[in-house]
Amino acid sequence: MSDWLMGFQKVEHISGTPETVGAVSDVYFITEGEEMVIRETITEIIPNESISMTFTSDFMDMDYKLKMEDLNGKTKVSSMTIAKGNGMVSKSLMALMSSSIKEQEETNLANLKKVIENTESHVPTFILETLELTHCESSVYDSENDIIYASLIGNRQDGDGSVATISTDGKIVNKTFVANLNDPKGIAITKDKLYVSDVTELIEADLKSGKTLKKHTLPSIAFLNDVAIDNSGNVYMSDTRTSEIYKLDTDGNFSL
Repeated sequence: MSDWLMGFQKVEHISGTPETVGAVSDVYFITEGEEMVIRETITEIIPNESISMTFTSDFMDMDYKLKMEDLNGKTKVSSMTIAKGNGMVSKSLMALMSSSIKEQEETNLANLKKVIENTESHVPTFILETLELTHCESSVYDSENDIIYASLIGNRQDGDGSVATISTDGKIVNKTFVANLNDPKGIAITKDKLYVSDVTELIEADLKSGKTLKKHTLPSIAFLNDVAIDNSGNVYMSDTRTSEIYKLDTDGNFSL
């Protein structure tokens, strides 16, 4: 985001499922040498068409909509902003600032256009919990096979969780690609393996067939969450309750 939003520093997730309607985050900017925090709430998402948000701060409230349109194979990106000041002073200043807000908005869109044009690989714009997906927790995009893998918690009953495969146009390929999971969370892939955390186990599955190959666990594990893989192929997973990191090395050794 720092590539196209001027002054952007970081985003801190507050509540809701990230990148879905109702998600709330604090967005940090540096403006004229001072830090500014704006609270963002996603109010509407129309897949591959638009996303609407509200931004609130001590100074002003803003309704924002980013819209995308297909024009003969090209994508037109536009935005609409409605802002109002909080308090008499802010309202007075907003009238003077309207042109600069519009100018900043146009600059941000121009920067976003450059980022999109300079991105060589295809990256799906929106990944949403849609269709028949039940409590989608995490997802990862496989660029070689052009497929999305998503972990589904299910209804939190033993064995009703899974990893689904989804095409980049939003269609479910296989809802139970990796089946009989309990509460799957983080997910990561290599060229031939898929790894997903499942409560106290790290599930190692075949990337081509979805068949479970091994289950890795230790008595000290309380609740595994996110999964990541380094450039050497070592797999790491975090334990939410103990704040510890576990490692599965390339020789198959599983340790704290």
